Amino acid sequence: MPQGRSELVPGLLQTDEYARAVITAVRPGLSPDETERRVEARMRAVTWNS
Repeated sequence: MPQGRSELVPGLLQTDEYARAVITAVRPGLSPDETERRVEARMRAVTWNS
C-alpha cells in the first residue's frame, strides 16, 4: 500500500517564518505589509486554537 506524505506542517508546529513562506508561495503578489498582517493573523489563530 502506498504511503502518503504531508506537504504542510500542522498548525501548532508552524513558525512565523513557515507561515510567511507559505503565504508568499500562495500569494506572491502581496505587499510585505499585507503578508505580515496575514502572518500575524495566522499565528494568532494557531495560538487561539491550541
